[in-house]
Amino acid sequence: MLYTGRARNEVRRLGLARSTDRVHWEKVKGFVIEGDQPWNAKVVCDPHVELQPNGHLKVWFGGGDVAHPAERIHGQIGLGELIPES
Repeated sequence: MLYTGRARNEVRRLGLARSTDRVHWEKVKGFVIEGDQPWNAKVVCDPHVELQPNGHLKVWFGGGDVAHPAERIHGQIGLGELIPES
């Protein structure tokens, strides 16, 4: 599961958690997806994952350049691709 993590300063990033029973979850240490562009420098949030026929994962996400609790983050939608290791 990809999830949104929020720091005290409202900066948001994506993390990964795993479960064998969908009840108990464990965060994967060191797995963080953060923005690398000006438009998503402060916020990467609300992921939606699509499994592709080739085994790759498309990840749609919200992004923003302002970390603010009122959600006025100058938001845009981004698309990334995760390619599983062979």
